[in-house]
Amino acid sequence: METVNPWDAIAQLYHDFEGESGDALRQFVVDPCLQELLGDYQGLALLDAGCGNGYWSRRLALTAKQVVAMDASATLIGIAAAQVNPGHIRFVQADLSLSLPFADSSFDRILSSLVLQYLPSLDSCLREFARVLKPDGTAVLAWQHPFYEAYFHRPGEASSTGPFVATASYFDRVAIQQKIMRGQATETIYHRTLADYLTSFGAAGFQLQELREPSYPDALLQQMPGYQQVNHIPRLLAVRLVKRQIP
Repeated sequence: METVNPWDAIAQLYHDFEGESGDALRQFVVDPCLQELLGDYQGLALLDAGCGNGYWSRRLALTAKQVVAMDASATLIGIAAAQVNPGHIRFVQADLSLSLPFADSSFDRILSSLVLQYLPSLDSCLREFARVLKPDGTAVLAWQHPFYEAYFHRPGEASSTGPFVATASYFDRVAIQQKIMRGQATETIYHRTLADYLTSFGAAGFQLQELREPSYPDALLQQMPGYQQVNHIPRLLAVRLVKRQIP
């Protein structure tokens, strides 16, 4: 029996919410950080792992030689493919928790934006990232900061103005039902500590090149005043990893 991906049910809502440039958090915090970590990718082959509606894939394709947009949700892949896309984007439905349908050393870079927290297990995904990257290839990953995950709205209370309250211990490796898209939907995230992530990166064959914890810029706080109440709590972690050479 074919498994229904939970994102299928909210795919159109997600597309309407993110649009072609992402929501305010992506525009002011996530995407500028990712762009800097990606550096110059002109003429390279890139994998957008967990592409959503594909707006990052279209951005990458402006200068990249090849872009593969991949998502586990068939509905999101359909939405992404239905947009006005450069001809050298290939759309693939595949689950990051399983073996990826790509040959070894297929990509120069992998981008994954706000996806890792939704994966029940990191290890198989990261091993597959290492496998499909070329020697010295890089993975640029951003995900929700584990510390923030202990302080978002309780399920059912999410809004743009409601109080943030502690919901779990930082050291509890638990699945949490989190309101997303300003309370319009609920999805399961899998909480891990920062040490858990770093250990998994190393075990998969990656070396950490750079780690960032960007703060909220004034422009975002002016547009979204509700973020003032959590301005002291890091929201995002982003890293650039390089595939280690095997002696």
